[in-house]
Amino acid sequence: QALNITRYLNLAKYMALRQLYPPDQAKQLSEPEDQDYYGIGSLSARATLNLTISLVFCTLSPIICIIGIVNFVLARLVHAYLFTYAETKKSDLGGDFFL
Repeated sequence: QALNITRYLNLAKYMALRQLYPPDQAKQLSEPEDQDYYGIGSLSARATLNLTISLVFCTLSPIICIIGIVNFVLARLVHAYLFTYAETKKSDLGGDFFL
């Protein structure tokens, strides 16, 4: 999970495209990140899975609760940074839940 936070695929695409295009154009071509994996819906599903795993296995060993809490605290810090500084703005096309 820690490797996915670094968005290494975007970096690899940027490094490859930088050989062919100027840096500004390579940056535009390497973004946006894959919304099927890095989107808010997928992030919520993975967080729910991590919470479920922590709750199930804490019945076997209470130390898992501490590990789960540390995991969620670190994830909160990292994702707050990513949402604020690293991710691009996504357009909202409306839909059933559009306000």
